[in-house]
Amino acid sequence: MIGELKKYKLTTLLTSELYEESKRLSADGISEFITDGVIVMHYIEIGVGDYRSLEIRKMRYSNYNKDIIPYTITNKGIEIMEELK
Repeated sequence: MIGELKKYKLTTLLTSELYEESKRLSADGISEFITDGVIVMHYIEIGVGDYRSLEIRKMRYSNYNKDIIPYTITNKGIEIMEELK
């Protein structure tokens, strides 16, 4: 499927849900090898607060930020935070 989509020079977003304990990057264990990019999103509840972060695990052909990046979801969409508060 991914090969067919690349023929049309499309940007495609595929999503996959994993168990929290999983060490893999996709549910099937294969997708992370055939895709150009993998972004892992985390959600952690600590006490009464919740924290969201993401990390770019793979972005083929680019130099990318390898840090854990905190974000929040607002009515404007996903907003990258300067620092985790």
